[in-house]
Amino acid sequence: MKKLIYFMSGAVFMLIVCIAFFSAFAASFPIGDVNGDGVVDAADARLILRYVAKLEARFPVEDMMDSNNGAAAKTGWFSAEEAAMGDIAIDMPADEVIQKLGAPIDEKREYSEAVGGDIYTYCYNFGTVTLDPDIYTNYSVSNISVTNGETAGPRGIRIGDSLDSVLQKFPADGESATNEYDGIIYEYLHTANEEYDVKRAIEKNHEGAVGSVCYFDGYGGFGSFSFCLEIQNGAVASMYVGVQNI
Repeated sequence: MKKLIYFMSGAVFMLIVCIAFFSAFAASFPIGDVNGDGVVDAADARLILRYVAKLEARFPVEDMMDSNNGAAAKTGWFSAEEAAMGDIAIDMPADEVIQKLGAPIDEKREYSEAVGGDIYTYCYNFGTVTLDPDIYTNYSVSNISVTNGETAGPRGIRIGDSLDSVLQKFPADGESATNEYDGIIYEYLHTANEEYDVKRAIEKNHEGAVGSVCYFDGYGGFGSFSFCLEIQNGAVASMYVGVQNI
């Protein structure tokens, strides 16, 4: 009987600890804040759609409880969690971009029927940052391009890095496919039995010179992320990372 009482007491104690822990964890994020950035916006809606479409195994707030968060992403295929250049990440709010980079050297504004609002492009010495509006006209980063300087992209890739070093940082593990259009050869790698889940695309000419390498997380539609590098003379000449918002 005493053993049963000790066991029940221990179980109740553990239940109280778990409730307190998860209550504190949940309280740190607003309802609907699935990416854990403290606000509820279009980025959260996109993550929900990606989760429903099985493009995400779980929500980022779950990853915050995992001490091994990001380990697989940094050694396998490109993933949405890596979508950043330097200190600027995809879905970062516009005001945070200004806080980190300061006022842009130049600013371009163009109306887009696809997003139903203006798209802003901030120009800096390293390249550009593009911002799209959500349904509440809150602006966040949708695309970052780097054309010069020391700004690092996913896995520390920089302008001037060799093509071989880039390929080594994203191990090729998948089924291949090749096609040709207008004299350009495209080589694809996709996950097994999922030809539309393209993970890498390489563009080259008939002499074998590579013009670009792109990595993807998603099926190419809304919520898909990409990391693309322009290659010249066997080295990275420019690169960009972005998300498909339409």
